[in-house]
Amino acid sequence: ALCYGAPLMPNGIAQGMKNVGDRLIVGALLGPATLGLYSVTAMIGIMPRGIILRYLSTVFMPRFVNTGTGLQAAPLTAAFAILLGALSTLLGLGLWSLGKPVVGLMFGAAYEPSQSLIGAVAIMVVLKLLFATVSLPAIAFGATSLILYGSAGSITGITLGAVCLWLRPDLVLFVYAVAFCDAAALIAALMVGGGGLGLRARPVLIATLGPIAILFGLVLFTS
Repeated sequence: ALCYGAPLMPNGIAQGMKNVGDRLIVGALLGPATLGLYSVTAMIGIMPRGIILRYLSTVFMPRFVNTGTGLQAAPLTAAFAILLGALSTLLGLGLWSLGKPVVGLMFGAAYEPSQSLIGAVAIMVVLKLLFATVSLPAIAFGATSLILYGSAGSITGITLGAVCLWLRPDLVLFVYAVAFCDAAALIAALMVGGGGLGLRARPVLIATLGPIAILFGLVLFTS
């Protein structure tokens, strides 16, 4: 129980910091108006992400547990990664293309984000969704130490974002700082700790890293 549960404790702390800390930092350094803009923009990505994760966890978790060890579940891991990558791509492209007008329509022109901000938020949300490629098999097979990569990425991202925001009051830069640390944590979890779970297989890597490359290239091309 200790070996399984202890690595999840920092994850709970990181989740709390991630869910509240970014808003506290933005509100403290940039004021309530910018906080409202950030909260609304982030919310339209975070809510669909939560729905997708709950559904996929309900469908795949029993299958992972009943399959056996991580390597025996390699085909299931690949199928999960491909489905998650496809959904992440759709979510990211949807946010990038429709997020700005949807926010303006629902909350008014005062809360309509810039295209650069919605692009940064799309990358950040997709990265957080894609970490389920690691976390779901890790929880199913007892490799919860891999969750520490995501915890470290979240805490480091909030810290780096705060420093960037302190030096330069740019909300887009803050979001990219958080996303950069999430990307580093995801890649580290896949390449350093994912061998025993079959996460280094080519289909898993392509399905997980492909959506990030697509969105980042799209944002660079249109910026």
